[in-house]
Amino acid sequence: MVLSAARMFFLTPLLELYARERYGQCTVRVTSERGAAAMDALWTSLLHRQGTEVLAAVELSAAEVAAIALHGSQVFGEGQGGLKELPADAPTPGFVLRGLPASIRTTNTSPEFSAALAKATQEQRDWVDRALAPGPLRFCPYTASSHLAGVGLEAQGVRGAPIAYHISSAQRAPELMADFWRATTQMLKGGEETTSSIILSAPAWDRRWEEWRDHIFPLLEDGVIAAGLGRTIGIVCFHPNYEVPSAAHLAKHRFGHMHSVATLRRWLGEHQPALEDHLSDHSLGEAAAQMRRSPNAVINVLWSRQLEVAEEKRRSSLLYSNNIARTFEAGEATIVRS
Repeated sequence: MVLSAARMFFLTPLLELYARERYGQCTVRVTSERGAAAMDALWTSLLHRQGTEVLAAVELSAAEVAAIALHGSQVFGEGQGGLKELPADAPTPGFVLRGLPASIRTTNTSPEFSAALAKATQEQRDWVDRALAPGPLRFCPYTASSHLAGVGLEAQGVRGAPIAYHISSAQRAPELMADFWRATTQMLKGGEETTSSIILSAPAWDRRWEEWRDHIFPLLEDGVIAAGLGRTIGIVCFHPNYEVPSAAHLAKHRFGHMHSVATLRRWLGEHQPALEDHLSDHSLGEAAAQMRRSPNAVINVLWSRQLEVAEEKRRSSLLYSNNIARTFEAGEATIVRS
């Protein structure tokens, strides 16, 4: 749907009248953004506004607005700003934005945290060279170096492109969502030829693994789906203290996580039976977790199309079995006999 100039001309004053009558003093704005750009605009406005804004989302359906508003309500705590959909009697679908109060906006200015932010990108590059690229561990056959990924799939129409590194200083979920959508919007605007993937480091979450697993990644899943990008981008979870989630957790939130220990044991039995016979579930889970342990908490954004192409080319069961064996060979994990 493309809004005509004439309709836009009449909609704006109508919306301003509606907003003043219902919300009093507020800002009124009209946007034609969709997808990641719409999410980026929403979160940026939420974090930089202290009053109320009425935002008409003229390119979104009522159902799309409702899904995004529900996601926003899950990110914000009660009474800490938020995102709600305009009532049904509004002239157009849209949002009511109440920004995060300045009194609770968090920032960490300690020298230790500043130092962590300063070295995060280099640490992540070193980790990619060591763990993902053709270094000692070689976990990802499609990463050439800390600078280039999406390689080895030329016959499938994929060309290698640079990895984009981003650092988030966010202490809370709303600020982290804003940083995530800003980086993702840049990636989508440039396309596959410009960016192969994103590595977004969030050092403030390095010691908060349970929150990262139970709160942040379910929120990211909801946001990507609400934005209509479930078939466009995929997201992978990394963390310094990563553990393979339980089968119960994976049944609800498979998004971004390592395969279950049961699945990995079945694959290992097919390709590395001697190793599988000697591994306890604890040892197998520890080896699998090493594939997702990074120097900082990381959101890794990938192109869904490239993930599908890679899945067609590779045998996941063989790839993961060989990676698990490599963690023991490299001394990353220790075998505890079953």
